[in-house]
Amino acid sequence: MPIELAQLSIAIPLIAFLLYIIFTEELFLRAHKKWINFLCDFPYEAYEKRKDPLGLTFLVVFFLSELLPNVTMFVAFHDASPSLIGLMILSSVLTIVLGYLILRIHTLTASLEKAHLGRFYALGLGLILLSSVNGIVLINLSKGTDVENLILGLSIGLFVVALGTFFILINPRLKDWARLVKVVDEDGLSSLKRPVPFVLALSEWVVIFLSVISWLLLSLGNYFLIK
Repeated sequence: MPIELAQLSIAIPLIAFLLYIIFTEELFLRAHKKWINFLCDFPYEAYEKRKDPLGLTFLVVFFLSELLPNVTMFVAFHDASPSLIGLMILSSVLTIVLGYLILRIHTLTASLEKAHLGRFYALGLGLILLSSVNGIVLINLSKGTDVENLILGLSIGLFVVALGTFFILINPRLKDWARLVKVVDEDGLSSLKRPVPFVLALSEWVVIFLSVISWLLLSLGNYFLIK
């Protein structure tokens, strides 16, 4: 039973996230007549004109299925110390919170500058906490096992994700993220456009993809512990 859950915890989120990317790209193309540029387009811009929930549905499935490693650990290591069980519960709670914050990033327009930036910081802090907690859980579960060194490497990867997210959050350019650049076309007409990269949009995508890496490291660690 645990090994099947461990395998599902890798397969289901991966499929759900790929479908989220596909449908988000397709929605953005229909709304803006171009493919998403991850350097300067926000995630929410795929959904602001068409309230099509399909892409977001797969995003919800992704984060709900991210709970599968936690379920597997509870089943396989239910006799662990109370403090470790507490960390597993905290990991589950943080996973749900992180999923909610990413969904909100997809539904809150960037015209609400302070609110949008505040939600992004909350998202980043959530990922830092989740990755750190999961790294600690894996290290403790692997002690004395044959895969201790392998799990240690995956745990270090989780701490690297947390550290990378921290450096994104302290980027000083985020303070002036809404600043546009003046562009003059061939006819001499000037307009304001987003610079490339547009720091907040790029940062949001990077944090989303880092959250996927964080999930994958945890799921792989979970699989090798159970195997």
